[in-house]
Amino acid sequence: MIYRESKENLLKEGLIKRCPIDYTAIENLIKRAHIDLKTAKRNIDDDHECAYNYAYNAMLRSGLSLMFSKGFRPAMYFNEIICFALMLLDAHSNRYRYRPQYVFRRLT
Repeated sequence: MIYRESKENLLKEGLIKRCPIDYTAIENLIKRAHIDLKTAKRNIDDDHECAYNYAYNAMLRSGLSLMFSKGFRPAMYFNEIICFALMLLDAHSNRYRYRPQYVFRRLT
């Protein structure tokens, strides 16, 4: 399934919504994701759970900034951020062929 079709399916199912592109919000999310990654790196040896949580938050913020940059936002859950980011990355590169079924269950 190509990006355009997947995006339209997500819109039809109400999982994502269109929104105006806000470059300030995108920049703030990316900055915060970078801070989260640095924090995760500092905590990796002392507290794995803390490091995991910060890395996960960084991933969500990065995915959300990607969605915002394309003029979309998740309708309700962060699962849509992951799905959108993986779908977009998959459309632009053959390297990203990992498609977890729990993420893409509504697309197929």
